[in-house]
Amino acid sequence: MAYLKRLLGAALLGFIVWVLYLTFPEWSSIFASAPATFSAENWQGAHKYRREAMARDILERSLYVGMRREDVLKLLGKPEQQSDRALHYFVALTAADYMVLTFEIDEGGRVAKAYLRQS
Repeated sequence: MAYLKRLLGAALLGFIVWVLYLTFPEWSSIFASAPATFSAENWQGAHKYRREAMARDILERSLYVGMRREDVLKLLGKPEQQSDRALHYFVALTAADYMVLTFEIDEGGRVAKAYLRQS
C-alpha cells in the first residue's frame, strides 16, 4: 500500500511538472517586467495582466481623445470583452479580481470616456 501511495505521488508530481513545462510561456510572462510608456509595440508585446502602467499612460496623456472605435482596435488589438458601447482590456491582476481599461463609445462610434476600473 505504501508503495502504491509513493507511486501515485510521483505520478502526480510528474504530471504537474509536465503541465508547468508545457504552459511555461503563458504563466511565466506574468512575471516579466512591462514598459510604463505606451506604444502599440509595447502594448502588443506585453502580457495582458502587465499593462496597468501603460494604461495609466494612455489616460494621463489622453491618447484616446477623438479616437474612433476602429482606431482603438487597430492600436490596442482585440479587447477581452466588448459591446456596441464599450471596449474592455484586462491590464492587471489584483488580489480579488483584475483591473480593466474601459473605453466607452458614443453614438457616433468615437471614444466618449476612458478609465481604469477594478472588476
